[in-house]
Amino acid sequence: MKIICPECGETLRLSNPPAPGKRLRCPHCGEPVAVDRDQQGPSPRTAGRRNQKDDANGERRGPPRGRGKGLLVGLIGGGVGLALIGVLILGFALGWFGGGQGPAAPEQPLPALSDKESQLLEQLRAQLKDPIANKRRQAIATAGQNKTVAAHLYDDILAAWQDSAVVVKDQVVNFLGFHHNKPDKAVPILMEGLRNPQISRGQVLLALSRYGSQAKEALPAVHQYIFEVADTQGSLGQDVRAYRAIGATEQDVLSLLMEYLKNKKFVRRDNAADLLGAMGPAAKEAVPDLLAYAQEPDRFNRGFNSPAYQALKKIDPAAAKKAGVPEAGHGKGERFRFLREIAKKASGGGCVLGDISPSKKKKVGSLF
Repeated sequence: MKIICPECGETLRLSNPPAPGKRLRCPHCGEPVAVDRDQQGPSPRTAGRRNQKDDANGERRGPPRGRGKGLLVGLIGGGVGLALIGVLILGFALGWFGGGQGPAAPEQPLPALSDKESQLLEQLRAQLKDPIANKRRQAIATAGQNKTVAAHLYDDILAAWQDSAVVVKDQVVNFLGFHHNKPDKAVPILMEGLRNPQISRGQVLLALSRYGSQAKEALPAVHQYIFEVADTQGSLGQDVRAYRAIGATEQDVLSLLMEYLKNKKFVRRDNAADLLGAMGPAAKEAVPDLLAYAQEPDRFNRGFNSPAYQALKKIDPAAAKKAGVPEAGHGKGERFRFLREIAKKASGGGCVLGDISPSKKKKVGSLF
């Protein structure tokens, strides 16, 4: 006797017919198979569950095993695949896979010009080609005063960076400080300007800071500029602010200030100590460098009131205490401030103690 399993389609061969109504368990799939009266195959009730089709050889074949599970797995796999494709497309669009930046945003349409602005635009375009450098500079300055005209003349002004006259280059930098558009074109110009000592590099740095993180590619150039200029100009504080504005991390700033503090050629290392102190515990890595700097000879004789020791108190009070820094005030420091006030009166000005002549020191008496 042959019985076909309605679940897996396998044929069961029985030597002895079972009693009518008895259920057998299929040895292939484990599903129960009911045996009805007068049945030499699957019962009408179970046979109706699935339709069997003849294959190409005319043999009857049951449904494939696990077709329902396979369909579910296929649907899940297809969904996951589509999701991954979507993530990849989004990633490339946003620049996740190299390049750091996504595609440039489409340019906004230029604002409409009034009749008067149209005339001004044509005049300025002609003036940008004037053989006199000051007239070319004046054209850029005038364009910068009108946002609508500036938008229409933006590419012409960027092209003016190639002008050989320094006054024209300076005016281009000034223009970009107020009209910070098209960073893909403007930032490389400003980076080049930062390396040119003939133009106002402080103005260049200001313009870069107004582009914010769009000017992040300029970080190495700004780092180099700080070490070239900040000490002689006393501009470390504002330079570090610009460095942060264009995307420098706190670790970047900390590394820069530590490097600055260790450079004994600089005479304004106190500025670096002050900035490290302002960072608080986040600058703990700089404690050894601050201790080394604090122990160097101090021409102002400030003792524990030096910026290095005061920075230590803000960054790591335990390390400052171990170094002997008092928690509040110190006799030697108080004495220095008192002497400084007397020195101002004795010298008739605001000079430091070391600048007072021996004759004037006698007026101060035993305090020296």
